[in-house]
Amino acid sequence: REAGIRVDVNYLKNRTTKVGAGGEAQVYHEDGKDYVYKTINYRHINKDTTPLEFLDRLSLFNAIFPETAYTLEGITRDDGVFKFVVKQPYINGGGVQQSVFDEAMQKRGFKQTDNPETYENELYQVFDLHQKNAMQDADGNVYVIDAVPKAKQTLPFEIVEADRALRSTPSQPFYSRAGLS
Repeated sequence: REAGIRVDVNYLKNRTTKVGAGGEAQVYHEDGKDYVYKTINYRHINKDTTPLEFLDRLSLFNAIFPETAYTLEGITRDDGVFKFVVKQPYINGGGVQQSVFDEAMQKRGFKQTDNPETYENELYQVFDLHQKNAMQDADGNVYVIDAVPKAKQTLPFEIVEADRALRSTPSQPFYSRAGLS
Protein backbone atom coordinates (compact mmCIF):
# COMPACT_ATOMS: atom_id res chain seq x y z
CA ARG A 1 0.00 0.00 0.00
CA GLU A 2 2.80 2.39 0.85
CA ALA A 3 4.24 2.09 -2.65
CA GLY A 4 0.92 3.13 -4.19
CA ILE A 5 0.60 0.08 -6.42
CA ARG A 6 -2.39 -1.52 -4.74
CA VAL A 7 -5.65 -0.95 -6.59
CA ASP A 8 -8.93 -1.06 -4.69
CA VAL A 9 -10.97 -3.69 -6.54
CA ASN A 10 -14.13 -2.30 -4.93
CA TYR A 11 -13.52 0.99 -6.76
CA LEU A 12 -13.55 -0.91 -10.04
CA LYS A 13 -16.66 -2.85 -9.11
CA ASN A 14 -18.57 0.21 -7.84
CA ARG A 15 -17.47 2.91 -10.31
CA THR A 16 -17.37 0.93 -13.53
CA THR A 17 -19.45 -1.56 -15.49
CA LYS A 18 -18.25 -5.11 -15.92
CA VAL A 19 -18.18 -5.56 -19.68
CA GLY A 20 -16.50 -8.91 -20.02
CA ALA A 21 -14.97 -11.86 -18.31
CA GLY A 22 -13.06 -14.97 -19.14
CA GLY A 23 -11.27 -17.57 -17.15
CA GLU A 24 -8.26 -15.33 -16.64
CA ALA A 25 -9.61 -11.77 -16.48
CA GLN A 26 -12.51 -9.54 -15.50
CA VAL A 27 -12.98 -6.44 -17.69
CA TYR A 28 -14.39 -3.13 -16.44
CA HIS A 29 -15.29 0.07 -18.32
CA GLU A 30 -16.20 3.48 -16.98
CA ASP A 31 -18.59 5.52 -19.15
CA GLY A 32 -16.82 8.12 -21.26
CA LYS A 33 -13.35 6.63 -20.84
CA ASP A 34 -11.24 5.43 -23.75
CA TYR A 35 -9.80 2.51 -21.83
CA VAL A 36 -10.84 -0.55 -19.85
CA TYR A 37 -9.40 -2.04 -16.71
CA LYS A 38 -8.68 -5.74 -16.47
CA THR A 39 -8.01 -7.69 -13.31
CA ILE A 40 -5.95 -10.67 -14.36
CA ASN A 41 -5.31 -13.88 -12.46
CA TYR A 42 -1.80 -14.38 -13.80
CA ARG A 43 -1.70 -18.02 -12.71
CA HIS A 44 -4.91 -19.07 -14.47
CA ILE A 45 -3.20 -20.57 -17.52
CA ASN A 46 -0.30 -22.15 -15.65
CA LYS A 47 -0.26 -22.47 -11.85
CA ASP A 48 3.55 -22.33 -11.89
CA THR A 49 3.72 -18.94 -13.63
CA THR A 50 5.69 -16.38 -11.66
CA PRO A 51 4.80 -12.67 -11.58
CA LEU A 52 7.93 -11.93 -13.62
CA GLU A 53 6.94 -14.47 -16.29
CA PHE A 54 3.50 -12.88 -16.48
CA LEU A 55 5.03 -9.41 -16.88
CA ASP A 56 7.26 -10.79 -19.65
CA ARG A 57 4.10 -12.07 -21.34
CA LEU A 58 2.52 -8.60 -21.13
CA SER A 59 5.66 -7.09 -22.66
CA LEU A 60 5.52 -9.53 -25.57
CA PHE A 61 1.81 -8.79 -26.08
CA ASN A 62 2.61 -5.06 -26.16
CA ALA A 63 5.39 -5.61 -28.70
CA ILE A 64 3.19 -7.70 -31.00
CA PHE A 65 -0.06 -5.74 -30.56
CA PRO A 66 0.96 -2.15 -29.65
CA GLU A 67 -2.43 -0.72 -30.66
CA THR A 68 -4.03 -2.54 -27.71
CA ALA A 69 -1.02 -2.46 -25.38
CA TYR A 70 -1.49 -3.01 -21.69
CA THR A 71 -0.38 -0.50 -19.06
CA LEU A 72 0.30 -1.98 -15.64
CA GLU A 73 -1.73 -0.06 -13.06
CA GLY A 74 -1.00 -2.15 -9.98
CA ILE A 75 -2.05 -5.20 -8.04
CA THR A 76 -5.15 -6.21 -6.14
CA ARG A 77 -6.72 -9.07 -4.27
CA ASP A 78 -10.13 -10.16 -5.51
CA ASP A 79 -12.03 -13.07 -4.00
CA GLY A 80 -8.84 -14.03 -2.19
CA VAL A 81 -6.80 -14.21 -5.40
CA PHE A 82 -3.78 -12.00 -6.13
CA LYS A 83 -4.30 -10.26 -9.49
CA PHE A 84 -2.58 -7.73 -11.68
CA VAL A 85 -4.60 -4.68 -12.74
CA VAL A 86 -3.92 -3.40 -16.24
CA LYS A 87 -5.40 -0.70 -18.41
CA GLN A 88 -6.00 -1.27 -22.13
CA PRO A 89 -7.49 0.92 -24.87
CA TYR A 90 -11.26 0.56 -25.17
CA ILE A 91 -12.30 -0.76 -28.57
CA ASN A 92 -15.83 0.12 -29.59
CA GLY A 93 -16.60 -2.81 -31.82
CA GLY A 94 -17.96 -6.27 -32.15
CA GLY A 95 -16.99 -9.74 -33.17
CA VAL A 96 -14.74 -10.65 -36.06
CA GLN A 97 -15.50 -13.22 -38.74
CA GLN A 98 -12.90 -15.99 -38.80
CA SER A 99 -11.88 -15.28 -42.41
CA VAL A 100 -11.31 -11.59 -41.63
CA PHE A 101 -9.35 -12.50 -38.50
CA ASP A 102 -7.19 -15.00 -40.41
CA GLU A 103 -6.49 -12.37 -43.07
CA ALA A 104 -5.55 -9.85 -40.37
CA MET A 105 -3.11 -12.27 -38.76
CA GLN A 106 -1.59 -13.16 -42.13
CA LYS A 107 -1.06 -9.48 -42.90
CA ARG A 108 0.62 -9.24 -39.50
CA GLY A 109 3.05 -11.98 -40.55
CA PHE A 110 1.47 -14.84 -38.60
CA LYS A 111 0.17 -18.14 -39.90
CA GLN A 112 -2.30 -20.42 -38.21
CA THR A 113 -0.90 -23.68 -36.84
CA ASP A 114 -2.66 -27.03 -36.61
CA ASN A 115 -4.31 -25.66 -33.45
CA PRO A 116 -6.96 -23.20 -34.72
CA GLU A 117 -6.34 -20.85 -31.76
CA THR A 118 -2.56 -20.64 -32.26
CA TYR A 119 -0.67 -18.49 -34.75
CA GLU A 120 3.06 -18.16 -35.24
CA ASN A 121 5.80 -16.38 -37.12
CA GLU A 122 9.57 -16.81 -36.99
CA LEU A 123 9.83 -15.14 -33.55
CA TYR A 124 6.60 -15.83 -31.66
CA GLN A 125 3.80 -18.27 -31.01
CA VAL A 126 0.55 -16.65 -29.94
CA PHE A 127 -1.99 -18.86 -28.16
CA ASP A 128 -5.63 -18.34 -27.24
CA LEU A 129 -6.28 -16.33 -30.40
CA HIS A 130 -9.91 -16.81 -31.22
CA GLN A 131 -12.76 -14.57 -32.29
CA LYS A 132 -13.77 -13.63 -28.73
CA ASN A 133 -10.27 -12.30 -28.11
CA ALA A 134 -10.43 -9.89 -31.05
CA MET A 135 -12.74 -7.07 -32.04
CA GLN A 136 -13.59 -5.29 -35.26
CA ASP A 137 -14.62 -1.65 -35.25
CA ALA A 138 -17.13 0.04 -37.58
CA ASP A 139 -14.34 0.90 -40.03
CA GLY A 140 -13.33 -2.75 -40.37
CA ASN A 141 -10.17 -2.47 -38.25
CA VAL A 142 -9.30 -5.64 -36.33
CA TYR A 143 -7.83 -5.47 -32.82
CA VAL A 144 -6.49 -8.30 -30.68
CA ILE A 145 -7.57 -7.62 -27.10
CA ASP A 146 -6.39 -10.78 -25.40
CA ALA A 147 -3.82 -13.41 -26.32
CA VAL A 148 -0.99 -15.43 -24.80
CA PRO A 149 2.28 -14.77 -26.66
CA LYS A 150 5.44 -16.76 -26.21
CA ALA A 151 8.86 -16.17 -27.75
CA LYS A 152 10.13 -19.19 -29.65
CA GLN A 153 13.54 -18.50 -28.15
CA THR A 154 15.01 -15.98 -25.76
CA LEU A 155 15.10 -12.69 -27.63
CA PRO A 156 17.25 -9.67 -26.85
CA PHE A 157 15.16 -6.59 -26.03
CA GLU A 158 16.49 -4.82 -29.15
CA ILE A 159 15.03 -7.49 -31.45
CA VAL A 160 11.62 -7.32 -29.79
CA GLU A 161 11.60 -3.52 -30.09
CA ALA A 162 12.76 -3.59 -33.72
CA ASP A 163 10.08 -6.13 -34.57
CA ARG A 164 7.48 -3.96 -32.85
CA ALA A 165 8.59 -0.85 -34.77
CA LEU A 166 8.26 -2.69 -38.08
CA ARG A 167 4.73 -3.90 -37.35
CA SER A 168 2.87 -0.64 -36.69
CA THR A 169 2.74 2.51 -34.72
CA PRO A 170 0.90 2.40 -31.38
CA SER A 171 -1.90 4.63 -32.63
CA GLN A 172 -2.82 2.45 -35.61
CA PRO A 173 -4.73 -0.81 -35.76
CA PHE A 174 -2.59 -3.66 -36.99
CA TYR A 175 -5.06 -4.43 -39.73
CA SER A 176 -7.36 -2.22 -41.69
CA ARG A 177 -9.63 -3.44 -44.45
CA ALA A 178 -9.36 0.00 -46.03
CA GLY A 179 -5.66 -0.62 -46.67
CA LEU A 180 -6.25 -3.68 -48.85
CA SER A 181 -6.09 -3.49 -52.60
